[in-house]
Amino acid sequence: MKPQALLLPGIPLVLAALGWWSSASVVVKLVKHQPAPVVTQITLPPGIDSLQPAEQRPPLGYLELAAFGFTEPPKVVAVIPRKPAAGDLYVVDSVLSGNNFDTAIIGDLTVKVGDKLDKTYTVAAISRDGVWVRGKGKRAAQERIGFRPFADAPEQAIATVTTTPPKAKIPEAAVPIAPDGSRDFRQVLELLKL
Repeated sequence: MKPQALLLPGIPLVLAALGWWSSASVVVKLVKHQPAPVVTQITLPPGIDSLQPAEQRPPLGYLELAAFGFTEPPKVVAVIPRKPAAGDLYVVDSVLSGNNFDTAIIGDLTVKVGDKLDKTYTVAAISRDGVWVRGKGKRAAQERIGFRPFADAPEQAIATVTTTPPKAKIPEAAVPIAPDGSRDFRQVLELLKL
């Protein structure tokens, strides 16, 4: 047996041990200890309180405007609410397409092309993605009414009945129950017969 055969498997172990042993000293030499930051105390000069303005300071936005040369606050512009569009007022529940005509259900109304939704809107076209309506006057352009989003389905009141339905009369002699209370599958089938 050659001595080289015994030394070759030990070389990686020797290298790993040297690396582990030297890593601590290398880290100490490479990474320098950071000193704690020194925070200096700021002492304000006497009489600094006299610089405080006598009147109330304007809001921060006005100070920034004054820095750019504005001498008075900006005028408050009244926001004029926009008139609701047809899509804000109505929602298409369903569309029925046929060979002769198309119909759509909007709320409680079933409409086809040419029908009036209200005093303002008339149905112009019915397509797979919604209903196109045309208004009067300023609303003469076509507006689209889309489908109801799935998440915004209308809440429906569900009536819950707390009364129990009447039980069918089953002759007790026909279906005997085992004394321990368990039932056989034949007994269950007998109970389910009408």
